[in-house]
Formats: sequence, structure tokens, C-alpha cells
Amino acid sequence: MPSNDDSPDSAIAADTDIADEPHRHASSSLDDLDYTTTFDPTTDCASETVIITVAALTDSTPVDLPALARVIDPDALDALLDRAARDDDRGVQELWFTYAGFDIGLRSDGKLRITRATTSTNTTTA
Repeated sequence: MPSNDDSPDSAIAADTDIADEPHRHASSSLDDLDYTTTFDPTTDCASETVIITVAALTDSTPVDLPALARVIDPDALDALLDRAARDDDRGVQELWFTYAGFDIGLRSDGKLRITRATTSTNTTTA
């Protein structure tokens, strides 16, 4: 599980591959990337799915990526998607955030969509 500090997400196995996941890669370049895959939000960690997928798309390892916790709390993300997936009365819930130069869209029905970030975000620390 990713850590809540600023260190890389080294707890995720570097050799994890998304080849077993159903997916659609609609473009051959990261510049016009529009990638969709699925996961089970009641059993899979959404935060790990994001990190593993971005690492695979960028041909890097999860430890080479910035810490997810710099943009969103991984534990809160996992809990939110898990609860939304279990609460069918509210319909499909969707959450978007920017991470590692990509816009990340997660839905409570288990869809993950990754596109090139439409705007750059600058994070400053005091």
C-alpha cells in the first residue's frame, strides 16, 4: 500500500504488470493518451491500481514515480472508492485528480481512465 509521506511508493512491487488487466489503449503516444482499464474497487486498492498503471504506461517502476500522497491521500482514496462501490443507491460516483502529468479518473464501478494532463499543476511547499 502506498505510504502517506513524500517518499516514493516503494511498497508496490516494481515488477507488477498490468498485462493481466482488461484494458484499451486508444493511442500510441503518451501525448494523446486516452487509456481505460478496470479494477474491482471492493477488493483492489484504487491507489495501487493508479500507481501500477501509470508506471506501466510510462515504462517506469512505481518507485520512480512521485509519491501519490503529494496529490491525494491514498488511504482516503481507497476508502472512498470502496464505499462508493458498495453504495449502489447513489449510482456511479466519479473522482478526477492530476498525478505525474496525467489526469486520473476513477469510477465506483471500477473504471480507471488516464489521459495526458490538460493543465499543469505546480505544488509549492512552505
